[in-house]
Amino acid sequence: MKRIWKGLIVIAIVFYITPIAEAQWTGNDLVQGWKVFQRGERTAQMADVAYEGSYIGYIMGVCQAINYYHNIASSFTVGQACNVVGKYLDEHPERLHEAAIVLVVDALNQAFPTFPTKKK
Repeated sequence: MKRIWKGLIVIAIVFYITPIAEAQWTGNDLVQGWKVFQRGERTAQMADVAYEGSYIGYIMGVCQAINYYHNIASSFTVGQACNVVGKYLDEHPERLHEAAIVLVVDALNQAFPTFPTKKK
């Protein structure tokens, strides 16, 4: 009986997590966080705190993931990363429908050169 319950719990968790994993951020989602971050004020509104925190966390997660391939200085701060991406979003409003990961990577590619490739 315990085995059946464990199996049902695992199935329930998988069905619960699957739609969340499929949800994909777009540039429009990033812009909302960028606007709050840009104001620089700390408000008591939970929606603003959530947008700003998600924006910062998303960008820093991408920075950490691609740091292996890009020459991002160790002195590069969270604020600088958020500003680089935010300014890119401001300059390219026609791309806000695209996936957020693509926009963040493009912004960082524009700001930082990639490591040189191996010469043949």
